[in-house]
Amino acid sequence: MIKAVKGVAVLLLCVFFGWVQASQGMPLSEQHQWVLNQEVQFLEDPQGSLTLNDVVDREDWQQNSASTFNQGYSRSTWWLRLSLKNSDSQPLKRILSIAYPVLGDIQFYQLGSDSEPRFLQMGHDFPYTQRPMDHRHFVVPLEWAAGETVTLYLRVQSQSAVQVPLTLWHPDMFYSNDTTHNILHGIYFGALLVIAIYNLLLFTALGDRNYLYYVGFVACMGLIMAALTGYGFRHLWPAATQWNDQAILVFLAGTLGFAGIFTRRFLRVREISRNLDIAAVSLVLVSVACAVMA
Repeated sequence: MIKAVKGVAVLLLCVFFGWVQASQGMPLSEQHQWVLNQEVQFLEDPQGSLTLNDVVDREDWQQNSASTFNQGYSRSTWWLRLSLKNSDSQPLKRILSIAYPVLGDIQFYQLGSDSEPRFLQMGHDFPYTQRPMDHRHFVVPLEWAAGETVTLYLRVQSQSAVQVPLTLWHPDMFYSNDTTHNILHGIYFGALLVIAIYNLLLFTALGDRNYLYYVGFVACMGLIMAALTGYGFRHLWPAATQWNDQAILVFLAGTLGFAGIFTRRFLRVREISRNLDIAAVSLVLVSVACAVMA
């Protein structure tokens, strides 16, 4: 009985000290994938007029408690701050990833105790070649000297939703994870391509325009996913920044428009319900208008 009580006590102590260690966070040198969203502080700049020198010594920074820093559709400029220390006796390399490809303007500042200040600018509104790494997300390689503390500042402004999902990766883990995602996305886009080609061949052979409308639907759906995931900007239009800003709305309108035309013709909606037919035609007209105004 006494041994059992001792065993339970030891187990509880192990759990307690394990919880304490987890709450303090692992040393940077041991983190292979570290989601940083709740580690950052943020500051709102409604006028977008603050510079790095203005915000460094500000005392009104707020701690982000959400699982992802997300301010929705905001016209304000947002500053994020994060300090990371290399407690190891060896230099350290990591990769910082912002996994939201449609952010418009990101200014990155790195201030290190043992290194020169560093500045980068990237975003949805800037040419793809301006990025520090060839990747569909916004990815920055980082280095620490032994025992060095690095403070990162991000200035974010965007016409789309302001979301900044931050993750710090060990390089090996980053490339392994990226390879997996590329394979899965390749399967997805490849399947859409096969479906589109197959239906295009059916249209060529049979002359039924329903197949052509379905090809348009599948193509637009694939292209909107390419735009949202960053593959479109990386592989299809890396220098067309203005088009990159419009592509999502255009392809979304195309997806809805072709879906409306295909549904109306294939199901013969006009013969079933006049109201449904009017709704389908309205969807097509609204989609065309959105594509033109994008």
